[in-house]
Amino acid sequence: METQTQITENWKPINGYKGFYEISDFGRVRGVDRVRKYTQPTTRRESLAKRTGILLSPSIANGYLTVELWKYRKNKRVYVHRLVALTFLKNLKKRRGRKDVNHKKCVKTDNRLENLEFVT
Repeated sequence: METQTQITENWKPINGYKGFYEISDFGRVRGVDRVRKYTQPTTRRESLAKRTGILLSPSIANGYLTVELWKYRKNKRVYVHRLVALTFLKNLKKRRGRKDVNHKKCVKTDNRLENLEFVT
């Protein structure tokens, strides 16, 4: 009988966007389920809006995958491979001044954790 190994996807909050977005070690970005309070402009009544977290669709810029993150009506376009590296490769002592993220297999759209490393 063959045994199947099950690969699990690990999710962590994105630094600076905790409670808004999470990133996985597979290089996928999703919004977090949350409830937001807002005031209706016409009646000035306060209401609650439930926001369901969904996977973000990345765009391509310079050959790399990017996503647009929103927080308090401000947006920021970021590279997905940098988010994965900064979230999962956090050991700053090992970085030793290395700030660039390299794709080991030279495929710019492969943002899995196993394919990324910090370089100078």
